[in-house]
Amino acid sequence: MSRAAHIFLFVIGACDSKPAVETPPAAEPAAAPSVLLPQPGPRPSASDPGLLHIEAMTRTLWRIDEPVLTEVLLELIAGRIVCRAVDGGCRLDEFPQDSVLRRLGIESGDVVREIVGEEVTDGASLQQAIHRARASGMIAVVVQRGTEARRHRYRLRTLAPPSPRAERKERGFDLLAEAVRRDDDGQFVVDAAAADLFLAAFHLDVGRGLSLLGVDPKAQVSGETTQRVPADTPAHEGEVVLEIAVTEGTAPPRTVTVVARAGLVEPELLTALRALFPAERPREPDEMPRAPLPADPAPATDDAFPGITAVSDSEFTVSRAAYESLMADPTALSRAARIVPDRSGAGFKLYGIRSPSAGIFTLRQVGFMNGDVVRAVNGHDLSDIEAAMDALAKVRKAEQLAFEIERRGATMTITIRVVD
Repeated sequence: MSRAAHIFLFVIGACDSKPAVETPPAAEPAAAPSVLLPQPGPRPSASDPGLLHIEAMTRTLWRIDEPVLTEVLLELIAGRIVCRAVDGGCRLDEFPQDSVLRRLGIESGDVVREIVGEEVTDGASLQQAIHRARASGMIAVVVQRGTEARRHRYRLRTLAPPSPRAERKERGFDLLAEAVRRDDDGQFVVDAAAADLFLAAFHLDVGRGLSLLGVDPKAQVSGETTQRVPADTPAHEGEVVLEIAVTEGTAPPRTVTVVARAGLVEPELLTALRALFPAERPREPDEMPRAPLPADPAPATDDAFPGITAVSDSEFTVSRAAYESLMADPTALSRAARIVPDRSGAGFKLYGIRSPSAGIFTLRQVGFMNGDVVRAVNGHDLSDIEAAMDALAKVRKAEQLAFEIERRGATMTITIRVVD
């Protein structure tokens, strides 16, 4: 579970109205870690595939779940992984055979130089870079192995796809994102050998296809669409693969063009893509589907997770039994949503919120929605992890929590109370 998720879960749990038992502060350990990490709750283990999903797609591309990053940080703090400052980066000492790093394609002696564009100079900066990388859906790591410079990419999966078919589609779009990019001139390009796969995927899910092009997935695609014909063969260098007119909200329509560029990705990735996206009949421009507007979230039902009652759209009560059940399962929030520091620094952003399901806790039951930025609790700032920890200490004995959130540019408050 991410550090942000732990903080948020602890803050929700801080409204226990039972008297808190004061314990003397523990002695501060020597060489305290520079990145704060959660200690409560079960620790993810490389031996438990249910908690750590690591899927090698190519020799330099992996799909992983967020707990993998937590495991790496825990191994650093426990001293199982040691990274020493050297010229140009941070060299990894010999580490155990069962270390999660080996499953991520990292070897003892590798020099880690950058993580998501951030220079790594020693163990502390390595921890900080991994911690901040949580906010990125794609984590690029530059590693020096002897005389070979390697660029590893780790793509974070979305939360628990609901079916094998959805997981297959998710995997396909994760791979396709490697074949579509902006060039130095800001032009969108797609690997020429993957042009037909790109079009097939775009037809399969227009919203996801738009996301690959930096367009709001809720944008509307006009009928003024052109695409290469035939669409089921590789494209030539510089050929226009797709040109669409899109309208995002109230903004004026704009045109997005994708052209073919040879040699963007390795052949093994193209082979994997072809196994995931079956060939589709080319569509004529007037058949191009519009991006569907997302359906309103399904309302939380009484049987979703018992003991939570909505007093209004922004005020909720949680029974003591429900509260204690949640506290007994510290991973509940990691399964309910992804929580990362917002890029603006305003607080913590929620997305991937789980849909209501019988007996399963979901943040929708207490009024939160995808895209919400949680800015404060009981008036205490949540702008960064240190501020969140300070807020946690201040509200630990509170019987009621008032979360200030930003939703679609507007500020609102969600209030949660624990009741007997």
